[in-house]
Amino acid sequence: MSGNATTITSNTSVSNGIVLSSNETLTVAPGVTVASSGINALYESPSVTGVAIVNKGMVSATGSQSVAIDLETGGTVTNAAGAVLSGQYGGVVGFGAVSLTNAGTITGSAQVVNLQGGGVVNNEQGGVISGNSGRGDLYLSGATLVNAGLITQTSNTSLGAGVQFSSQGGSIDNLAGGTITGNYDAAVAGGTGVAFVTNAGTITGTNDAVALGTGGGLNNAASGVIKGIAYSGGAPITNAGDIVDGVTMKNGGTLTNSGSIGGPVDFTGAGTLINSGNISATQTSGEGVFLSSNETVINSSTIANNASYSSAIYMGGVSSSSDSIVNQTGGVITGYATGIESTGSLDVITNAGLITSTSTLDLAIKLRAGGSVDNVAGGTIEGSVYFRGAPGTLTNAGSIIDTTQQGVGEPAIEGEAVIFANGGTLNNTGVISASGLQATGVIFFGTGGVGVVTNSGTISAPGREAFGIDLGGGGTVVNSGTVIGVVSGANAVTNQAGGVISGYYQGIQANDTGDLVVNDGSVSASASGGTGIYINGLGTLINQGTITATGAAVPGQASGGVVLSDATFTNAAGGVVSGNTGVSATGNDLFGNVAGTIINAGTIASTAGTAGIAISFGAGAGDLVIDPGAVFIGQVASNAGGTIELASAASAGTIGGIGAGEQFALPVINEDAGARWTINGPVSGNETITIGNGATLAFANSVTSGATIDFSGHSAVIGLTNDAYQSGDHVAINSLPFEPDILDVINAGGATLASFVLNTTTYTTSDFSLAASGSGIAVTEAIPCFARGTRIRLLRGEIAVEALRVRDRVVVLGGGARPVRWIGWRRIDLGRHPRPETVRPVRILAAAFGPGLPARDLVVSPGHALFVDGALIPAEYLVNGATIIREDV
Repeated sequence: MSGNATTITSNTSVSNGIVLSSNETLTVAPGVTVASSGINALYESPSVTGVAIVNKGMVSATGSQSVAIDLETGGTVTNAAGAVLSGQYGGVVGFGAVSLTNAGTITGSAQVVNLQGGGVVNNEQGGVISGNSGRGDLYLSGATLVNAGLITQTSNTSLGAGVQFSSQGGSIDNLAGGTITGNYDAAVAGGTGVAFVTNAGTITGTNDAVALGTGGGLNNAASGVIKGIAYSGGAPITNAGDIVDGVTMKNGGTLTNSGSIGGPVDFTGAGTLINSGNISATQTSGEGVFLSSNETVINSSTIANNASYSSAIYMGGVSSSSDSIVNQTGGVITGYATGIESTGSLDVITNAGLITSTSTLDLAIKLRAGGSVDNVAGGTIEGSVYFRGAPGTLTNAGSIIDTTQQGVGEPAIEGEAVIFANGGTLNNTGVISASGLQATGVIFFGTGGVGVVTNSGTISAPGREAFGIDLGGGGTVVNSGTVIGVVSGANAVTNQAGGVISGYYQGIQANDTGDLVVNDGSVSASASGGTGIYINGLGTLINQGTITATGAAVPGQASGGVVLSDATFTNAAGGVVSGNTGVSATGNDLFGNVAGTIINAGTIASTAGTAGIAISFGAGAGDLVIDPGAVFIGQVASNAGGTIELASAASAGTIGGIGAGEQFALPVINEDAGARWTINGPVSGNETITIGNGATLAFANSVTSGATIDFSGHSAVIGLTNDAYQSGDHVAINSLPFEPDILDVINAGGATLASFVLNTTTYTTSDFSLAASGSGIAVTEAIPCFARGTRIRLLRGEIAVEALRVRDRVVVLGGGARPVRWIGWRRIDLGRHPRPETVRPVRILAAAFGPGLPARDLVVSPGHALFVDGALIPAEYLVNGATIIREDV
């Protein structure tokens, strides 16, 4: 046929089809059938152009590989409503640009519409394009499809697709009400073609609903529904509608979701997920979002996978991969087994929303190769954060809360909020909380599990056997916030001013050799038998804050504010320690033999008051260093000796009684050089007291005769401040090298009362006696004495000198009588005196000074002065070897 306009008005049958001419418009009238038994029903040769076909009836071709319309150079085809185009192979084939508008039905067994040269397919509402071949209903090469009708493909082969693009790409605009289905794939961009798919209708595929290559993209509008997987080989996908069965992003690309994705989202390559909608996977295993390597997730809405053994997001790349998750304010990530699981050592998770797990394991975040988590202010993690495989980093300014009371650690215990299996770093300014009797707020364990914890927020595990922080592999803790639960295992703990550590049985437990604990804040324990701080193994504790144990004592168990075991404790000025026993330097055994050293410039108190025990050294011989200003409420007890060192400072110090039965029951007291101290209580027992060079030691109470006082230098002061001295009281100074030195006697105000030059190389067994005088105390190096048995004439007769009493009236030379003012005595052990000849008594024979002078032999001390020829002369200077001699005793 030829001409510009042709209408077929009756049924026509041909064997080789109708050949069209250039610029011809061919119309098949309604109800008319054009049937070909050959290759094509309507055919345009390669030399013909400008053909337009309007079908209102039926055009069919039944020959092998036949098509209803074959346009070699392109043209226009309109298939009206109710009209049919049907070929054994396909309905329309174009090798040039073809414009196809369909409101009827186009069928074929292979590629129903095949536009090799580009063009446009407009499948209007009511239009149907249907085939069952594995090669796709529509094959578009650089063409555009606009669909408001139905495109369906029923083949079950791996190539069965509703729409297939060649390497030349193309575009699809599936309008609202439009449907594209494929028994395997629905819309496929083949090869490296750039294909753009916009969907406001429904696209359904048994496998991939939409599959794109590296170019182009998918935009699923709010009304769009994609049933099957949306697949991209690198092209971006934007979803505001519903993608039912998930998205696969291969070779990178960006997925932006503000709608709903009902299946898993899988990334391979450096892709990005931006989610402000809902991603909810339901598979029995696997992940809601899978990241392979160097992907980024930014979430401000919901990503969930509540199926068994699943994660909401799985960062599954190699250990060196670097994935990033940013969960923004309002974002929710929730999984059954874990909210987020990571395998990359460089993976980073930042959370300002909510991350949670719904299983009893309650693992909100699990990082298998370390990585880092930053839970910013306002962020909430419900469940554990678990690092393993390598050291991890956690920064928390939000909340991490574990309430399931089922642990996942190694070994598993109840309620571990933060877990480091291989060490790491925690910086907490927010809240970390774990529930359960044996819960742990933060735990470090495993080989190489050294931890660093800095806390200015709250870490809470209030169970009776709970740990606030447990560093099983050692490490450091610096706290200026609040920790509820024991702090254990750290090699160094610093509780800064304002910091609070409060446990049930213990506040801080330092078990390892050389541990260091510094407390400027508050540490406490509340249980019966509890301990504020326990420190072991040559460790060191320095306190300027408050350490308390409020519970009652448990028989046989060491407890109290501080328990030491071979450790050193310095309680600095301002430091306060209190407990049923203030400090037990006994180890865990109440009667342990581990001792330790205690230096106190603050307050150590028993909650039982003065009747309680401020410090117990148990069976160990401990050392106690006391700085001026130190306060002890209760006894200082030791069953095996020990030493008290009175330290030197700018101010003077005061302590209570020392020795058996007194407040300080340690047998050795050493006063440091330059120190100034007063012992207010008695000195009892066999105490040994050493006074350092330049030191001052005052005794305000009694000193037992068994005590020994040593001077370790050349300048020291001993003060005897007892106001109850009686005549004859004396101080014995034994075996002191003075080389020579001066002994000064001063009053309580520091004024010198007397000074003695000690010119002997060793001043031994020498007495300095005290006697009442009219204005205070008289100190004499040797009191003038009468020997026992000497009789003194009183008004009432002659009386032996040892029987005299103060106020007896003695007859004096010149007449009259005078009362006895004081009575003194002196005892000398000649066997121990270095120069016994100087202290032997002097015997004055009867009549040595004339008849009746004296009337009987008279024995006096060497310094006893006699009135001879108008002068008082000591008896030792009158010895003549005849009538006045030294007594040989």
